[in-house]
Amino acid sequence: MFETLEALKHLLWPTRCAACDVLLDDPSKLICDRCHLAISPAAPVPAPPAPLTSAWALFYYEGAVSNLIARWKYHEDFAAQKALFSLIPERIEALKAFVPANACMIPVPPHPHRLRERGYDPVWSFASRLHRILVQHALEIPFVEDRLVRTRHTAHQAKLSREERLQNLDGAFAVQGTLESPCILLIDDVYTTGSTSVACAQTLMASGAQRVDVLTLAQTVES
Repeated sequence: MFETLEALKHLLWPTRCAACDVLLDDPSKLICDRCHLAISPAAPVPAPPAPLTSAWALFYYEGAVSNLIARWKYHEDFAAQKALFSLIPERIEALKAFVPANACMIPVPPHPHRLRERGYDPVWSFASRLHRILVQHALEIPFVEDRLVRTRHTAHQAKLSREERLQNLDGAFAVQGTLESPCILLIDDVYTTGSTSVACAQTLMASGAQRVDVLTLAQTVES
């Protein structure tokens, strides 16, 4: 009976790929095989800017991944979010190898104005899901969501040069209280020039951090 109802539901409301909208034959899938096969695992960023110790992303920001992120972040498409997060376990072994020992996980915070404007925080959502997946795979790491704060509203970074990005973020972050560990795993959604990560790392290190590594969902190909 349940299978019949599911088949009827799929007939009346067919499932589409969250990245390209093509109809899916299998309603249990979130993206089509073509999009899935085109997703490229990212490599560590060579020589990330100081004071970052290392920088790495799960995937390159291209094709299906860029479509999913754009739909999620700018169009509140939570089917795209679900599809993106479903890809994280595919990189679990690389994730476990990358996460530094004794680190605490801190997401890059939005300004309250941006949070009210958007209604949700994509970076926090990613960090929260990532943390749950790591814990499920026996990698205990504290998730500290309110230690790093954004102190002023900044312009969107997307169309700025690296120098303009750094200037835009100067003094934009602060640390509340005491850091749980001198080793920080900073979480963001997309790594482009590293300017946001650098600004956060500078603030964290001024407050006692000795090492800051950054992990993002995606990395632009030209990084």
